[in-house]
Amino acid sequence: MISSMHKKIQQVWEQYDLGGIVEVEKLSGGLINETFYVINNDQSRYIVQHLQGIFDKDLMRDFEIIAEHLTKQGWTCPILVHSKNGSNYVLIQSEIWRVYKYIEAKDFLLEFLNEEAYFDIGNLLGSLHKSLSTLEYLPLHKVEGFHDKDFYINKAFMIERSLYPESLRDALDNIVDNLQRYSKNLENFRQLIHGDPRIENILFSSENKPYTFIDYDTFMFASIYIDIGDCLRSLMSLDDKLGFAERIRQFIVGYCKGNPEVALGYDEALSALKCVTLELALRFLIDSVDQSYFSWDSEHYVSSTKHNEARAKQFWDLFNKIDKEL
Repeated sequence: MISSMHKKIQQVWEQYDLGGIVEVEKLSGGLINETFYVINNDQSRYIVQHLQGIFDKDLMRDFEIIAEHLTKQGWTCPILVHSKNGSNYVLIQSEIWRVYKYIEAKDFLLEFLNEEAYFDIGNLLGSLHKSLSTLEYLPLHKVEGFHDKDFYINKAFMIERSLYPESLRDALDNIVDNLQRYSKNLENFRQLIHGDPRIENILFSSENKPYTFIDYDTFMFASIYIDIGDCLRSLMSLDDKLGFAERIRQFIVGYCKGNPEVALGYDEALSALKCVTLELALRFLIDSVDQSYFSWDSEHYVSSTKHNEARAKQFWDLFNKIDKEL
């Protein structure tokens, strides 16, 4: 039996001149969009993506302009496939879908984690910021409130407190107070940034070296500390025996090598890490009630509320662990 989603993918595919579909696999790991790995009848591989309603057509122009710039800078970038009518996206029942060529990469394995890996990831992000700093472009698309702490704080307090999960209801004020505290000095070095450079959006070579970023949906003009904090936050979430402090130090050394114009200090990196971790805790807490932003795992959770509650607790616990250790 063919699922309704597979029927939609077939409808999307018919808008492109890419032959027939041999295999479709849904990919996990995305927090928002639905992503599928597709092989056609000549064994070429593609990514097919359904964009959620928070994204609009302007995003597709941003995508191509930024990818073109980074490609000229020597980066491996996602390449959008144009449809039969020349568009870089198609509409299926008013939903935006896109197709791009699959980029060869190796799955990231925890067993290859060491000090050098944190250095390499820092170096990669620094290099990305250096490349982006030469592009004078203001993205047309921006997700409402994205990385705007005041937006999230206001939204959090508009929700009746009794609606929040009981396990985190009392933590709300502490999350907000600490978010205000650690965000004060993170407005410097504003430029074009990635917006979501977590480890899940990094591709690794066959030699287990990080070599490029994917997910071009959140590029924005903002402080580089947002990217630094988000990338570090994803690295602190890894199950590694190396302590938090040493992970941060190796990342900083790598970042400064990749982007020598920025003298990234330990205190700034730590504040950025704490700020983004708290922001995520607050965003998931809001969505445990609002349920309008993040996708959720229906196989492992009974509801979106329960999944987002677990996510919010995960990041609140991570913040407290970082705060205690550092």
